[in-house]
Formats: sequence, C-alpha cells, structure tokens
Amino acid sequence: FARGSPGIRTFERLDLDGAVSSFCLDDDVAGVAGVVTGEAVYAVGVDGSRTRLSPSTGRTAEVDNAGRVWLGGKTGASVSHLANATGQRPVPVSLVSEAWNALVNNVWSLYVDDLDGVWIGTLGGLFRYTDASSVFASIRDPLSSQVVSGIYVDAGATWLGTLGGGVNRVSDRGVDVFRDTPLGDVVWSVTRDRSGTLWVGGDFGLAYFDSDGDTFQSIALPRQSGGSVINTIAD
Repeated sequence: FARGSPGIRTFERLDLDGAVSSFCLDDDVAGVAGVVTGEAVYAVGVDGSRTRLSPSTGRTAEVDNAGRVWLGGKTGASVSHLANATGQRPVPVSLVSEAWNALVNNVWSLYVDDLDGVWIGTLGGLFRYTDASSVFASIRDPLSSQVVSGIYVDAGATWLGTLGGGVNRVSDRGVDVFRDTPLGDVVWSVTRDRSGTLWVGGDFGLAYFDSDGDTFQSIALPRQSGGSVINTIAD
C-alpha cells in the first residue's frame, strides 16, 4: 500500500501484512483510510500510523454517508468507524438468518448510493440496506448470475458486474444482459466517470459503454506480464 500527496510525485510505502485487496477513504476524517488486505483490516492515519482492526478475509470496503466503514469478504459484511478505530473490531452484520443460505454471507462487492443505501453483492445475490428500514432487502430481479462482483447505481439503472453472467442492467424495464462484451462473462468492476461514461473492468481488460449503440467497446491497455485483469476502476 502506498500513499501520495497532491503536487508531490512520490509515494510513501506503508508496510502492511498481506496483499491489499481494497481500500476506502473516510471523508469525515481527513486523511484516514480503511485498508483491507488478505491478512487484516487496518485504519491508516494521515501521519502514516497504522491500527490493525481485526483479522481479515476481506475483499472490498466502502464508506457510507454516515461515516461508517463497510467491509465485505468471505465471512460476510461488517461495519466499523475509522474515527474510533483503535483496537476496535468491526461489528459483523448478518444478511440472513437461515444457515442454509450461507452463500449470501460471502460478500464480493459494496456500493453506497445517493439515498443512503448500501448495496451488497454476494455469492447468493444482491441486497440493499438503509438505516430507515434496518432491513437487508433482497433484490429479486432475475440476474444472469447470482454472484454480484461489481455495482454501480445511477438515476436510470443499476449496473451489475457478475461472475459468469457478464453485465446486467436493471431498470424499470427489467434486466438487460450484456454477455457479448469484450471482457467476456467475468466482470469485476463497474463505475461511471465524471464525464458520464460508464466503464467496466474484468478478466480480459477494460471497456466503456457506447450508449448510441447500446454495446460495450474495449480499450487497449499496455501489455503486462500478469495479463490485463482489471479488478478496480475509480475516477
């Protein structure tokens, strides 16, 4: 994990246990980051201080509009707050009570929308939580895959990346499935940039959505020894 400052073209390396799988910034606590590695969850301060919050089987992290950090991984979802992180274990959150449906407590993706909703993609489908309802509502739309690995929500549709089912666009008109994208059927990340272009990343690289043709177009990337797998996109 490395961090830099505006106007400074050097990065400071911070030694953490395990490979970094995700990180997020807390806008309410300037310079504080939540970092998820294969070994632990950390709160990293503006001064470079590191607090190990808990062991981790995490994959993803997001900060909601109340300043809470949501962590997702093999053992479900958990919630913490970086402002009071010292020695604190994130509070686990159960999505369902039925033990037979343990697949939904295997979290692959998180997304916070503009209406204070937290979207959670799992091995067993898609859920949305709000403080107003205090309920994890299951999204029952017929998706092309129940493994939801990427989420982006805008005013007109919910875009979902899936493992094995390509991209799903969920709207009032139903579910549109894009399985002939240049990325194949494994899509890890979905986001929209500041100019309004929708981007997806997956096992075979990067693509953007051509709204005129209602198709995805691939973008050539520099060759890398490890291939062109895109796990995360941000603007």
